[in-house]
Amino acid sequence: LILHDAKQNAIAAIHAGWRGAVAGILGYVIEHMGATFGTSACDLQLFVGPSAKSCCYQVKEDFVSSISSEFLTRVVNKKNGAWY
Repeated sequence: LILHDAKQNAIAAIHAGWRGAVAGILGYVIEHMGATFGTSACDLQLFVGPSAKSCCYQVKEDFVSSISSEFLTRVVNKKNGAWY
C-alpha cells in the first residue's frame, strides 16, 4: 500500500499482509503520519499494489476465520476441500 498526502508532501509505503491488515496497520500508519507530518486522513490518496488472488493462492482456516462474513464470498473460494 502507498499513502500519499500532497498537502504535506508525505508518503508512506506499507507492506500489509493479511495479519497486518487485520491488526490495523493502515490505521496505525495514518495516525503516525498525522502525528509526524500533520496529515489528515481526508487528504490521503491510497494506491494498492498487486495482491494474491483466490484463483491460485491457498490459505488456511485462520485466514478464513478472520474475514467478516459479509465479505467472505468476495475474498475466498473453496475448491476441492481447500480455501483459496
